[in-house]
Amino acid sequence: MKKMKTTFEEHNFLLLEYEKRLEIYDRLSVPIAWPVVKGITIGFGKGSRLQRDYAGSITGIVMDTASAAAIGTGLVFIVIDAIFVGMLGGRENFSDDELQATGENLLFGGLIALGASRVIQGIGPAFYGLRYNKILRTGLGLAKDRSDAVGPAIGFAPLPTGDGRLQWQVAARIPLR
Repeated sequence: MKKMKTTFEEHNFLLLEYEKRLEIYDRLSVPIAWPVVKGITIGFGKGSRLQRDYAGSITGIVMDTASAAAIGTGLVFIVIDAIFVGMLGGRENFSDDELQATGENLLFGGLIALGASRVIQGIGPAFYGLRYNKILRTGLGLAKDRSDAVGPAIGFAPLPTGDGRLQWQVAARIPLR
């Protein structure tokens, strides 16, 4: 985003026609809702990648990979403990089994980390998209609600009165900018 800010500082895009600036904004603005949904459901930086936020994408990949590794390691420890220590060892009391406790801790820690990772991957694209689109809009000189897209307008509407006469209502919109 720093490069985009520098570009807007070096070049005056207000010299372009409004329609051209609006076309640039529509082409370069990033979506927000779908990347948030994709970040929460699929993860692995997919939501950030849709917005071309490669730092957020790499962060999501690292967080989800670490979480998956912890979950997988915990499951392997639990399975090894159940098969080799439990069945082959002939023990029935697992209350002091450290391998099982370590496996459970890794499993639950990985699940918590995965949940936190998905929350972060849902919040990240929302903040990035809002900030990116605001910088783009400001640099192009566009209003957020696109109120500057509507030019001056005037309208007439007939109004019947109680005594059967017809009056005219006039409405006008004149942008102050």
